[in-house]
Amino acid sequence: MKKCTTDIGTTFADPKVDMTFKILLGDQSNKIILINFLNSMLNFTGLQAIKDVTLSPTNLPKSGIDEISSELDILCKTGNNKQINIEMQRQSSINFLPRIQYYMSRLIGKKVKIGEEYKNIHETYILVIGEKKFPGFCPEMYEHHYAPCNLKTNTLMPYNKMYWVIFELEKFKTQVNQERIKEEIKLQWLHFFANCGSENRVPEFITDENIKNSYNIMYNIFQNTELKARYENSLARAQERNNFYEKRGEKRGEIKGEIVKIQDFKKLGINPSKIYNINYKYLKTNHIKKILEEKDWDTLSSTAIFEALQKEYPKIIEELS
Repeated sequence: MKKCTTDIGTTFADPKVDMTFKILLGDQSNKIILINFLNSMLNFTGLQAIKDVTLSPTNLPKSGIDEISSELDILCKTGNNKQINIEMQRQSSINFLPRIQYYMSRLIGKKVKIGEEYKNIHETYILVIGEKKFPGFCPEMYEHHYAPCNLKTNTLMPYNKMYWVIFELEKFKTQVNQERIKEEIKLQWLHFFANCGSENRVPEFITDENIKNSYNIMYNIFQNTELKARYENSLARAQERNNFYEKRGEKRGEIKGEIVKIQDFKKLGINPSKIYNINYKYLKTNHIKKILEEKDWDTLSSTAIFEALQKEYPKIIEELS
């Protein structure tokens, strides 16, 4: 492996890209880096510390004809019988948070075999590195830990086996300074994922050797013609996805604007026949009829109504294209 220098001009691949993320943490040859990453991000020390790890197949096969198949980013089993799914999420989506709950149900469920006791289910963790902010999370926190708990006493469910740990890089970049990063390996990992792709040298406050080696891996992708071509293709596909989500977001905004217009007309007592005859870019007659006739929707926000319409018409975005 070529060693990158600290001279200006050195460039690195972005570890948030699907291909590079899996090269770094989804390759058994980088097991030592993976162990360091997991112990740092999940706060495993002492008897909890991971000393060995084995990568597992990432496909969650369908258990029924009508069920969707799922592909995880990275899945591994530790020497101390923990099961860990690592996900890189580059888009902010309300669907992602329910999706990782679904992943958890599949990961927990597939490990119970006939004749086994439920107490032998592996502790299962879903670790998420999110590039952007997730909706609904505390705005002052970039690190979030979730597990089933007693809502009255705020205590963890006894014999719990399920844990979600989620990081938001967008918040991290604005809330943590270089002095703090130098003091904690977890923060150095977060800096690496948040900034490596735009840096031209390894920062001096990166002191951990495994993270320095991770910079080297990102550097060497540019030194290999085949890997560089694959990386550039991955970037192009990622940009296409970003463009799709941006356009879909713009379209949702316009649809919500039309919903607000109909709500305002309804409050003003305008005759429904006139509301139907107004020229709308997206909403069709069946959508307008639903908004006008649903009394329970009168006090809802445009976002809530849009979500309700999606339940009624699951392909509403495609229908309104």
